[in-house]
Amino acid sequence: MFVEDIYNEAATTKDIYLIYGSYTVDNFDKPQNNNALKFLEIKERLNNKELHCFFSKKTDDEIFVIVPMEDMGGQVEFVVTYSNFFLEIKAKSRKKSRFNSNVVIPDLQYAFDQLCTIHFVEDTEKDCVSLRDLFTNEELAKKALKLEVAPVTQIENQKEIWTKYIEAQNLIISTLQKPYSCKTYYDPEISYFEDGETKRQIRFKVELNTNKRTEYSDFEDELKSQLNIEASFDGDGCVQLTYDEINRGLDSIIRKKFLSLLEREKKIGCILSIRPFNLEERITMMYPEHKFRVEQNGRFLLVSGIDSDIDEFSNSLAKDFNLIRTNRDYLEIHIKNVDNLFTSEHVDRYKISFGRAADKDSNQQELILPEPVNQTTFRVRVDLSKEISEQHTMLQNILACIYGKENVSRKILYAFSSEDNNIFNNAFSTENWNDIYRDLYALDFDITYGEGSGNTRTLYFEFETLEELETMYQSISDTNKFCVIKSPLDSDFKFKVKTNLLAQKSQKEIFRENLRKLNGVDFSVKVGDYEYVTIGKLVEKDSTMSQLVFRLPCFYDSDKKIAESFLKFINMRPNIREVSANLAGDRAKAKWLKDAMHKLSDNNPSNEPNGKPVNDKIKEFIFDSSKATPTSRYEFYDIEKCEEFINFDKTSILSLNDSQKKSVLRALNARDLCMLQGPPGTGKTTVIAELIWQHIRTMQNSRILLTSETNLAVDNALEKLMNGKNANPDMARYLTLIKPLRFGKSAKFEEEGKRYSIERIMEWLGKVDENVSYEDEPMLGENEDDAEEEELIPNSVNDNVVQYWMNRIADCSHANNDRYSDILKDWVVELSMPSNETRQYFTDKFFKYANVIGSTCSSTGSGSFAKEYNRIFNSNITYEILKDIKEIQFLMDNRPSSPKISRLIESAGLDYVETPAADNFKNFKEAINNLLTIRFDTVIMDEASKATPPELLMPLCFGRKSIIIGDHRQLPPMLYDKDFKEALLSLGDKKSADLSELIDKDFTETSQFKRLILNPKVSPTIKSTFNTQYRMHKDINDVIKQFYEDDESGGLECGLSSEYMDSSDLDNPESRYHGFSHEGFINDRVHTIWVNVNAPESSDGSSKVNLTEVEAMKRVIAYLKHSHGFNEYMKHWDTLKSDTKRRQEKEIGLISFYGKQVNNIKLNVKPFAQKLGIPVKLNTVDKFQGMERNIIIVSTVRSDRALKADGTNRKNGDPGFAKSPERLNVALSRARRLLIVIGNIEFFSGIKDREGKPLYLNAINEIRKTGRIIEFDDLKMYTSNE
Repeated sequence: MFVEDIYNEAATTKDIYLIYGSYTVDNFDKPQNNNALKFLEIKERLNNKELHCFFSKKTDDEIFVIVPMEDMGGQVEFVVTYSNFFLEIKAKSRKKSRFNSNVVIPDLQYAFDQLCTIHFVEDTEKDCVSLRDLFTNEELAKKALKLEVAPVTQIENQKEIWTKYIEAQNLIISTLQKPYSCKTYYDPEISYFEDGETKRQIRFKVELNTNKRTEYSDFEDELKSQLNIEASFDGDGCVQLTYDEINRGLDSIIRKKFLSLLEREKKIGCILSIRPFNLEERITMMYPEHKFRVEQNGRFLLVSGIDSDIDEFSNSLAKDFNLIRTNRDYLEIHIKNVDNLFTSEHVDRYKISFGRAADKDSNQQELILPEPVNQTTFRVRVDLSKEISEQHTMLQNILACIYGKENVSRKILYAFSSEDNNIFNNAFSTENWNDIYRDLYALDFDITYGEGSGNTRTLYFEFETLEELETMYQSISDTNKFCVIKSPLDSDFKFKVKTNLLAQKSQKEIFRENLRKLNGVDFSVKVGDYEYVTIGKLVEKDSTMSQLVFRLPCFYDSDKKIAESFLKFINMRPNIREVSANLAGDRAKAKWLKDAMHKLSDNNPSNEPNGKPVNDKIKEFIFDSSKATPTSRYEFYDIEKCEEFINFDKTSILSLNDSQKKSVLRALNARDLCMLQGPPGTGKTTVIAELIWQHIRTMQNSRILLTSETNLAVDNALEKLMNGKNANPDMARYLTLIKPLRFGKSAKFEEEGKRYSIERIMEWLGKVDENVSYEDEPMLGENEDDAEEEELIPNSVNDNVVQYWMNRIADCSHANNDRYSDILKDWVVELSMPSNETRQYFTDKFFKYANVIGSTCSSTGSGSFAKEYNRIFNSNITYEILKDIKEIQFLMDNRPSSPKISRLIESAGLDYVETPAADNFKNFKEAINNLLTIRFDTVIMDEASKATPPELLMPLCFGRKSIIIGDHRQLPPMLYDKDFKEALLSLGDKKSADLSELIDKDFTETSQFKRLILNPKVSPTIKSTFNTQYRMHKDINDVIKQFYEDDESGGLECGLSSEYMDSSDLDNPESRYHGFSHEGFINDRVHTIWVNVNAPESSDGSSKVNLTEVEAMKRVIAYLKHSHGFNEYMKHWDTLKSDTKRRQEKEIGLISFYGKQVNNIKLNVKPFAQKLGIPVKLNTVDKFQGMERNIIIVSTVRSDRALKADGTNRKNGDPGFAKSPERLNVALSRARRLLIVIGNIEFFSGIKDREGKPLYLNAINEIRKTGRIIEFDDLKMYTSNE
């Protein structure tokens, strides 16, 4: 079988030593492995024999050793790992060695053969082998591990992994969608904004049906019978008890009788009900030295007992509380030694009536006195600007006669009011609550906040000992910002105690994990066969196994509609039996991903439209880019010497640099696939716009699909292409050749993208589009805590692409002959202000010749995408005809002889398709499929580095050619190896378990784009990199260029003109000047700053926070505000016409690596900045990718010290998320004019990447060289309150 070559190294025999143990034998010989030979039989046949062996790489640390056994009709395939000179045989799970009944010689492009003498060594005897004998093991192992993994193995593994992963996601979604059975629900709690009328949010609680275990019933009986303690456990195993009942009751009974069944969690929960201080309390606290009484009477404040000058006191109230003295003062007369003025003996004796005359005979005597304000007090209005009137003196004398002079006392009540009615509002305002939140967050223990009833809220914290409780409560009280309704130090205060049935503990953990996944997901109630009412987003932190809590925000118009529908529904007092999560969007996306993966199957028999990819080669190149066809045009010639490159500027619509031109040309001439790397600011949007132009310029009837993971990227590219700004004047007039449309939910589009939406065009035509309805967005994995409220911008239906097209045509209408001038004027007017008929005519033409479709990747998998495609590109196929086609297809498959088939073909107008014979529908089906299949000549996908293989496939399957654009130096898809493994294992089958062993951090943190573009065998003719950025100032570019030094392009350069980059003309597109100057902080030549904060980080759940950095961020913003030139800089942007553009130019971007830190910034920094008139845009690094702002402030959070629960610090060496070079690159590359980093400089200087190289040190050194390093403690000029 083998021809020995004496000149080949393989001809030299080498000894290999294979280690095995009893566990290896047991696993190899398991019946389910179906091995024809037992392990020891193989050992007996091969041991100490000279045999041909083949070595190949299985994974990064595993090797295949294949030994053909022709006499046995097969080969043995050992999976081995190399460690300490030994090759150890693996036979468990995916590392399964086996006997293969077929002889399959591996491809020697990915393997090598070697003549070997095989020695089997038991693990107990490996010390007997001399080190010298093991040198060949090391030699062969190193040679094998340098090989590449065979592409066939890689492709099949990836296909199986992602197919199984999607299957697992479907299972997880089904589990999470199971309804929760409800016992009852509570009235919604509505909170309002400061005006007291506008709803802020609605909270809704449902109580779940929980089966109380008999162990809890027995325990309750024991507490009652033995200790006379009334207790009731809920479905979570929680009970409300006093501290004494916990220690002397609950704990003692567990120890005596329930130790094996029940455990009490160490932490005890304390729920404090708090209310805001009312106005009287606030004034009393403000002036503790005065002895006076304050009483609120409606919208007036009555003050008595003032022991100082009333005018001086009035001035103080006016200054501190905006309270103004009125003329509504009162004389108050108090009667002592009388229990009740209304029933005392004096009423009958003196014939007294209060307030008005009684119903008595006219000849009876009657004494009418004022109506008392309570049982012992009279109060009458007086004008203190004059002397107290005789009438009031007479009243006092009369009362002295009736009740006795010694029992009558009087005092003056001074009345105050305010134009600000909110001062009398005893509810927590947003500003007030944020102030409280900041004070409580600074405490060294965790507090959870909840809504109470009325004007109350709740604080929840946990403690272990009474001493801890006293300390924590004192810390809370010391804030002096609210009133605690009941002290937890009272003996009858009841605490929340958590217990666990030991057998049920894992069940509770599963429930909590499901709630974590569903946090922020909409829940609904089924009210009909197909009708649901949304009841709110799940609040995981407030929900338990016995109660779910939901919130309905009321910020956007869409939110308000949902909230009003809910209130209308709940006011009907419905019987709510169950609630369930609305994961329709997640379920739909999982189906689309599954369908996309199914298209790759070689045995896919699908004859349905879109059942197979347009380009069959995608089955290979989506996992192995070397399988894509090279571009022969540039394979042997220098692209810069080609005619197309030399003459490129003559036909380009935009101005491109050399790296961009090369990229465009490679993409234009690619046949299957082209990969373009676009680092930050290098003009990916410009290249995409040029690519679309060049494709349409050369072939106007081309169909191009532009897609991305986000709406923002799609909308930006369309706007760059169509706005005509900076366009080549010789080509600009031909822009009308491009007719773009946007598919998808227009509510999710950026304002620039909405003008291309079909929905807006339909509104412009006065029509409602009811036939296309896109599915809900996927909700799992979205954290609403990170969501940032955007400014709402009203729609303008006239701002649409068809009207824009008509305006361009009108602009090109020039009268060269006076004879036609009047006609052309009328023509221009009609195009600029079209009638309904003209609008419809041009819309029909635009749709007929549409050639560019923009859509997100997710939307391309939707059935609605197919409907919109057919509406535009198969306009003769109406929705009614589509229904007929579906019925025809059903009849062909199930009732082939039905005469209805012919009638439906005729009524659907499909006569041009040959009517099939009853026994042969093949040609007809193929014709119909061909008609309805979505096809694009080119698919251009941006942000490809953030997409998984199935997400890449969804849009790319529709294209003959795929151009994918991304940057593997930025963030990959948001996947976590632990979650990925658990998802695969949840399927419960052996194959999935085997595949889960392939999942590690490297797998989840490496994007598919990176695997494709860095494939060493890929042709250089189908990939390219942009190496010149135009976003950021050169000093900022120098901070991030370290991430691109190893790229083929030779690194990242700044393309901004040195002449204009520092120009004070902010309107110059190349200017990155800011013009700020402030002593000790910044000058107009500083573009990078590091503010050194040497403070500990702390944990907030699974996230991290650093409150000192939050304070530093406020201090930085205060310094910016007080910098010379800042106000002029902000005013400059007011000249911009576009609301969106003006807002974006002014906004300061605030970024952090952690969601909880973003939350703190939102609560603390954002209101502070808004008070200073500075708009901000804040989010996590992951959510900020794809965006940019002039000024960026980054909070790094992590520190070399971590704050523990007891207030002490521990050492910390883990940077967490901050260790990711991709995440750091994104964070630092968002700024255009000014980058400010806040963090512990000493800690970050020592952080290294996965390869052991300094990660932050280069950036810090660049900032030190051209920018500034500032100590936070030196920024003392402004406090955060100024």
